[in-house]
Amino acid sequence: EMYARSNYWQAQRESSRGLLARQMAGVSDVLSGIAKEIGNFNSEREILERELAPALVKSGLDVEAAGVSAMNEKTVDVWVSYGDCPGELFCRRILEEETSRLMGHNYAVHEIQCDGGLCRNRCRYRMLLKKARKLNIGKAQLAKNTKGICGDCSGTLLLDEGREMLMVSDGMGIGQQAAAESGAALSLVSRLLEAGFCEDTTIDTVNGALALRADAESFVTLDICMVDLYSGQTEFIKNGGAPSFIKSGDSVRIVKSAALPVGMLNSIKREKIVDQVERGDFIVMASDGLLDMHNEADAQLVKRIIEQAPALSAQALAEYLLEKAVAVSGGKLRDDITVLVAEVA
Repeated sequence: EMYARSNYWQAQRESSRGLLARQMAGVSDVLSGIAKEIGNFNSEREILERELAPALVKSGLDVEAAGVSAMNEKTVDVWVSYGDCPGELFCRRILEEETSRLMGHNYAVHEIQCDGGLCRNRCRYRMLLKKARKLNIGKAQLAKNTKGICGDCSGTLLLDEGREMLMVSDGMGIGQQAAAESGAALSLVSRLLEAGFCEDTTIDTVNGALALRADAESFVTLDICMVDLYSGQTEFIKNGGAPSFIKSGDSVRIVKSAALPVGMLNSIKREKIVDQVERGDFIVMASDGLLDMHNEADAQLVKRIIEQAPALSAQALAEYLLEKAVAVSGGKLRDDITVLVAEVA
């Protein structure tokens, strides 16, 4: 018994050392990326920070200050502080025109964030080259008891280099505790990726955090899809997640993996599935509550439903699939359901 305990703690220590080494390598990559960004785009950044605010004022906006928060070959992040809100559509159009003129490339705003929801505060804009695709997002969610808290969480995140991430996580069980676990996992994933860590280091860190919890039953599924908005290449990382689907015209492809959820073991298997999407395609991700997708027959049933779905928007398709799941179950759901749909435009 003492020998078994010794081996267990030795394995735990080795696992922790490996995780720490990978995290330090991730920090090194982040710092290298920052140094590269500063070195390669210093002159362009200086021009934009010096001339953007006066150009916006000249175009009729009440701008107090403007600056650049990040810049690389495919993405420009700027912030603007307004004295008076001009309206989102107007400020978006002016900012695209002036940034494109100053940078010598055609940019389009893909994401806007206003502090406190008030444009008179500092607003942040993430701009990509106009040739980039755009994802129109739809989401539908329902708790098992139809009135309680859904234990699934989902979200999207626009990252550097023109990549957009789709995420679905299913906490163990249902209700508030499951929602807290899955929400914490997605929050940690988002923060690490935004900071510049790679996907492998991020998943290792989340797995380590959950595995070290006092509750041995603490684990969640982690279903991630990375979409390159320039090339259309998609990369699925599925740890315990239900199958996903890509609808191209009348055909539907299934994307699945047998990897375990995060938090169950000290080390985790990372399997990446690469695919390709074009404009007009739909990416469908869901928790396993959608028709209880635990086997091949369930996945094939969902595939047929998606194939037969009428021409819909991303939001309408998400709601359509949720309604079908409720109808098939006779109104008695066996698990929480979350459906996340992205239309490539």
